[in-house]
Amino acid sequence: LALDSNSVASYGPSIAAAAMLACIECSRSSQAIYAYDFFMSGDQSAASEWQWAGGNITAVKPLCRDLALQEMGNVKKGGFGHDAMRLFSEIIEEDSPLSTNALLGLAHSLEH
Repeated sequence: LALDSNSVASYGPSIAAAAMLACIECSRSSQAIYAYDFFMSGDQSAASEWQWAGGNITAVKPLCRDLALQEMGNVKKGGFGHDAMRLFSEIIEEDSPLSTNALLGLAHSLEH
């Protein structure tokens, strides 16, 4: 249900974070990253929303980007170093908050 484009329209952008958190709670890092990619693609309505602080429209919800970065470091097969650096650059450019776990995810994704 969550990975259906109609669900995004029906439930709004918060479905992206909920789907990612459900995957994370089930120790399914790859699926959490897939959910991030799915919901944050340009074709999904979650790709543009109001930011809580200040009402600025952002390209990606900061929480989802933070969760994706965390999980990129948890994928044992690796291969997410480039994507993790891209997300980190976006976070820095937009002066978005970054959790300690996301920073650790970045470091781990660069190790793999």
